[in-house]
Amino acid sequence: MDHMINELATWLEAGKGHTLIIHKGERKQGEITDIDKIKLDLEDISVRRIEREDPDGYLANAEVLLHGLGEISTDQGTMPLPQNIFEIPLLGDFHSSIVEDGLKIETEKAIYNIYK
Repeated sequence: MDHMINELATWLEAGKGHTLIIHKGERKQGEITDIDKIKLDLEDISVRRIEREDPDGYLANAEVLLHGLGEISTDQGTMPLPQNIFEIPLLGDFHSSIVEDGLKIETEKAIYNIYK
């Protein structure tokens, strides 16, 4: 898992100083629903790891935090990104791949498509 997180971090580090467009879709019963669009001027990234397992499975073992000014567009409208941070919780088994025009991250609960 650490190797995949390092690959994500490396790709995202190269995006510092650029505007990222993120499409996040929630997974529910095998379907992608509730698609949000995030526009983020990436200033920094960090990785937060949880030292011990969450027995209830609510917390991710690791999260990628994208820092910068941004906005999130949902069905309810557009609003500023809370605390200038966008979190990508890496719950359970996750996969990432560099695709032609960006990065794709798939977790048990969501799919993220990130473009520079």
